[in-house]
Amino acid sequence: MVKQFGVITYALDVSQQGLMITHNLNILVKDNVDPIVFYREYFPLPITPLFAMMQELEVYGFFHPIIATSFETANRLLHTPGPTKKFFYVMDLEWLYMGTLVYEQLVNVYANEDIELIARSEEHFKLLTDCWKKPIAIIENFNYKDIRSLI
Repeated sequence: MVKQFGVITYALDVSQQGLMITHNLNILVKDNVDPIVFYREYFPLPITPLFAMMQELEVYGFFHPIIATSFETANRLLHTPGPTKKFFYVMDLEWLYMGTLVYEQLVNVYANEDIELIARSEEHFKLLTDCWKKPIAIIENFNYKDIRSLI
């Protein structure tokens, strides 16, 4: 049985996050899982993606679980009616250096009941629990086995 889910990101690029997501999604494709990446900006990748990629706007017609990868993409995901389950993979503790956002904007994403947090590490899990809400999982480095179990 093919399981479909999406990942929404600013871009898959030559960054730690871009390479990590591409590598793990490619493994899932070989395991009969059908991920789709929704992106805002397109950059050439050093690793050929074996999965579909669509512009971010297409997420509005996507009726499967989806994982946001940043505060910005999580905020947009919360205003998207289609996805059946919404997750926010907290790759980075962005609120520590965002500066211009006010608490209400942050709490509307990090503590929102319509999105489940996923921590990247034990340390992130503790900080997210103390500051916002308890994540549903710890998934280090977008590990494909843990992602498959989650979806």
